Amino acid sequence: MGRLRPILIAMACAALAACQAAGPGDVLAVQDAGNAARSTPSVQSIGSGPIRIALILSRPASEDPAVNVSDVRDGAALALDDLGGGKFSLTVFEGADSATQVEAQARAAQAAGARLIVGPVGSDHGRAVAALDAAQRPPVLALARNGAIAAAGVWTLYSDAVDSALEGARAAIAARQTDFVIIHPRSQPAGDLARLQRGIAALSGKVLALAPYPDGAAAGVLEALLSHKPAFAVAQAAIVLGRTEAAGSVIDTLAAGRLGNAVATAIATTDLPQAMYARPSAQGLIVARPAPMAAGVIDSRFAARFHRSPSRDAGIGYDTVAIAAALLGAGGDGAITAAALQSPRGFRALTGLFRFRADGSIERRHIVYRIENGSLQPLQEEGAGF
Repeated sequence: MGRLRPILIAMACAALAACQAAGPGDVLAVQDAGNAARSTPSVQSIGSGPIRIALILSRPASEDPAVNVSDVRDGAALALDDLGGGKFSLTVFEGADSATQVEAQARAAQAAGARLIVGPVGSDHGRAVAALDAAQRPPVLALARNGAIAAAGVWTLYSDAVDSALEGARAAIAARQTDFVIIHPRSQPAGDLARLQRGIAALSGKVLALAPYPDGAAAGVLEALLSHKPAFAVAQAAIVLGRTEAAGSVIDTLAAGRLGNAVATAIATTDLPQAMYARPSAQGLIVARPAPMAAGVIDSRFAARFHRSPSRDAGIGYDTVAIAAALLGAGGDGAITAAALQSPRGFRALTGLFRFRADGSIERRHIVYRIENGSLQPLQEEGAGF
C-alpha cells in the first residue's frame, strides 16, 4: 500500500504578499486579559464568524506540559485571519481555578454551539471535559500530553517520551530489527508502558521483556538488568526510558556489553538530558525528536502583531484553527467532526506531520537522529506522509 499523503494546512499564507489583520480592538482586550491575573472565570470573543471554536485556556495549579496560553490564543487569532475566511470566531474561556469550573466552561461552549473545543490545559482539567457526554460534546483538542486523557472524541496535542520511543522503534523496525527490550524506571506509569507496547506491536515489532531499573541514582542498575539477560541475549534493539543518572548508567551498561552484544540499536528518548549526549557510551544512540516548527510561515506577521516571536505553543494554537479550516474547506459546514479529525492521511501544518488516533493520542512524525560526538546528527527525516 502506498504512503498516505497528509492534508496540507496552515501553509497558504506563506505565498501571500500580505494577510488580512484584525482591527486592534478585535484582539487587544483579549491579549491584555491574558497577561493579567484572574480570580474569576472570564469569557471573551475574537472575530464574528458563525462557526465557533472555543479556547478553554484556564491554567491548572500545575501544568504538564507547561503551556503558554497567551501564545496558544494569539496563534489561533492569527490563523483566524489567515485562514478563516470570515467563517470562524473564537470564544476564549480563562480564569477557572478548578476542574469543576473548567467543566462549566466546556458546558457553556457546548451550549453556545461550539464546533470544536481547544483545551483545556493539563490532564486534570482535560479529564473533566472528557467526562461530558461524548454524543453531545464537540471534538476536543486538549492541551495535554499523549496518554494523559482517554475518552471518545478527545485528543491530546503534545507529544511525549513514549512518542519519541515509538518513532525510534519505527526506524529500527524499518531496518529489520524487530525484537525489543524496554528498559524503564520502576516508577514509569503503567499506561506509558502499555501504550509503548501497543505501538511497537502495531509497527510489527515484538517486546521480549520489560526491564525495570531503580529510580534516581545508578546503584543497583546492573543487578536489576542482569535478571533479564536471557531477553538481552536475543533482542535486536533496546529502548531506554528515563531522564536521571540511573538512565545514564543503563546506557553505560549496554555500551560496555555487560548484557551481551546482541542489541544492535539502543534508542533513547526526548527525556534524556542533552548533557548526557557527551558520554562516550551515548555515542550511536538513536533519539527521535519532533520536527522543528515551520515558524517562517507566520514569524513576521506574528511578531508585528504581538511584538514577540511565535513559540511552539503559538504554532499549536495556529494549527487548531487551521485544522478546522481545512476540514471546512474539504467537506463543508458539517465536516468538523470526530470522524473527520481521524483521517488516516493526517495533517501537515506548522508543527509538523501528525494524525489523530482512535485511542485519543496524536501521532506526530519525528526526525530520527544519531548521537555522534556529543550532538544530534540527522539520520532520517520525518517523511512526506503516513
